Amino acid sequence: MRRPVAVIIGMMGAGKTRVGKEVAQMMQLPFADADNEIEHDAGMKIPEYFERYGEPEFRKLESDVVLDMLEDFDGIFSLGGGAPMTPSIQQGLAEYIADGGKVVYLMADPKEAMERANRGGGRPMLNGDANERWKKLYKERDPVFRRVANVQVRTHGQTPQVAARKLMEMIDQRIVHVTGSTIEPYDVCIGEGVMSQLAQVLGDKPAKVALIHTQAVQRHSDRARTLLRQSGYDVHDIVIPDAEAGKTIEVANGIWQRLGEEGFTRSDAIVGLGGGAATDLAGFVAATWMRGIRYVNCPTSLLAMVDASTGGKTGINTPQGKNLVGSFYTPAGVLADMGALASLPNDIFIEGLGEVAKSGFIMDPEILRMLEDHADELRSFDGSTFLDSDLKDVVA
Repeated sequence: MRRPVAVIIGMMGAGKTRVGKEVAQMMQLPFADADNEIEHDAGMKIPEYFERYGEPEFRKLESDVVLDMLEDFDGIFSLGGGAPMTPSIQQGLAEYIADGGKVVYLMADPKEAMERANRGGGRPMLNGDANERWKKLYKERDPVFRRVANVQVRTHGQTPQVAARKLMEMIDQRIVHVTGSTIEPYDVCIGEGVMSQLAQVLGDKPAKVALIHTQAVQRHSDRARTLLRQSGYDVHDIVIPDAEAGKTIEVANGIWQRLGEEGFTRSDAIVGLGGGAATDLAGFVAATWMRGIRYVNCPTSLLAMVDASTGGKTGINTPQGKNLVGSFYTPAGVLADMGALASLPNDIFIEGLGEVAKSGFIMDPEILRMLEDHADELRSFDGSTFLDSDLKDVVA
């Protein structure tokens, strides 16, 4: 079975075909458009097929074509605007995701998408008042698209080339679905630039977000703060001491006071950004405030990325020892942005490899083999060349 590298969904006029072609060219992959494949199979244009046979027959044909392509095409595949609304296609996309696939919801500005959809013509679903029809369809489809896709890419005001580069970054990312008998499932997103998915993981319910981080990761916290504000969140910046000095009951109490004074409720959220100590503390605060509020973990060191990826471990230290007070609290998601590793000193990176080796001993001996095969490269880690080397793929 051949699987697409990525499947693009979105509203009419979102630019699925144009952006998809750009991505395919950048990645030197074939591109296929479901509407073109349908017209080839039907021997006629889609508007003519609609008029002759009606929408129900068209959806049956569309489903057959899409499901065939999901099992016999290895490039970038773009679906028609209404395709993900068909239950059989939803099931096919779910199986494709379970097999490691990427279903990308291309989210264009509604005004831009409506203008492009109207210019393109030949869209039976927009017959009549095109703008009103588009808005009605968007209201119906947007919640479904968000549920069906496992990657979202906003293209508001971007050229097709810029949108394609953004989409290509998302395609290169890896998603690990973490499950367990005692935890809520969540995704660990691994790759360069995954921080851009912060708003997607948080969702649109929280109004206020506490961004908890250390001064040492200011460059990354500045990026997170900008992304959050661009997405409309009210961001409350909370800087904590670095390393183990920030992982105390005194620091946690100070954050609880801030959250109370600034009116944080169960509907709000926390983002923890930094090394292992910072994310442990942020997770513990999220677990205990209002008996648990939404939390996204953004580790910036290798040790923190490995540790944060499984089990939702959170906690603080006491004078009697490390991590004696804490909880297992499942995050909404973990964003392990490989770009952050490029700024790590060599000794801190090597320290993180100890956590990697521990995972190998506990669960997967293949990890130990990879560490041994690339030992010299890993020991000579240089952040300035990391993102341009094959070492990035080994670590991921």
